[in-house]
Amino acid sequence: MPRKSFDVLLLFILVIARAQLDALADNVLPDRLADVRRLVEGWWPAASLDRLAHPQTDPVTMMLLVTAFGLVAVYALSDLFLSERPGLQKTLFQLKMGLLYGIIALLVVGKAVLLMNLRHHSVPWSYSHDGGVIQTEATIDYFLRGKNPYAEDYVNTPMAQWGINEYRTALYHYPYLPWTFVFSTPFFLFSRTWPGWYDQRMVYLLLFILTLALTQSLVRTPRRKLLAVMLVGLNPIMAQDIIFGLNDPFVLFWIVLALWLAKGERPRPLLAS
Repeated sequence: MPRKSFDVLLLFILVIARAQLDALADNVLPDRLADVRRLVEGWWPAASLDRLAHPQTDPVTMMLLVTAFGLVAVYALSDLFLSERPGLQKTLFQLKMGLLYGIIALLVVGKAVLLMNLRHHSVPWSYSHDGGVIQTEATIDYFLRGKNPYAEDYVNTPMAQWGINEYRTALYHYPYLPWTFVFSTPFFLFSRTWPGWYDQRMVYLLLFILTLALTQSLVRTPRRKLLAVMLVGLNPIMAQDIIFGLNDPFVLFWIVLALWLAKGERPRPLLAS
């Protein structure tokens, strides 16, 4: 494959990896198929739900995947037919970047929003990570009530219901730094007005989108911009963390922001002695 089309190959590999990891992760959610049906049955045709039924995925995830692969095909065709036209290079870059963000929106943001809604219509300890979502939300609640989140235990919060009985999670300490819940508290308060419920992934998704924008600005050439956004946005490990709500995207954002701010600095000339 020509070097100029390397981004097409990498995008295809990342999307395949994302689809495979989704299938593996969904297998640990035993009530997912029934919960998805209840979530969408009011507006999704029942006959379509039956046709899209699959033991390894649910209808919503399947439609997200199919649409994403369609965008990958458009991305590849654009590269094939427009890459040799010098006058269209800027347009090609803008088209590719738009398609790339669309794929990320489907496979990462869309899947995270699906799990957030499934959790909202189920129980607070479902479809999410223990510390990054459930415990952090309890920590915000403690913080707003004037309690020290590091001195309280979590045995009377949804954390106590997460996991397997023999292997319960951290119920007696909060493992993250204070900025995690302090920064998230305004979003928690705003969510009481709209949409009326809160999921910590709302903050993580916002920071994830900002991270992509900052990452794009850290590199110069159009091709490197595409590769950078691709590797961050569709990274198999990081994407899964965002979908289930680990706090990795929260930490990554501040690292990328620091790099972006440092990039804007210029060394000052030394004064002659």
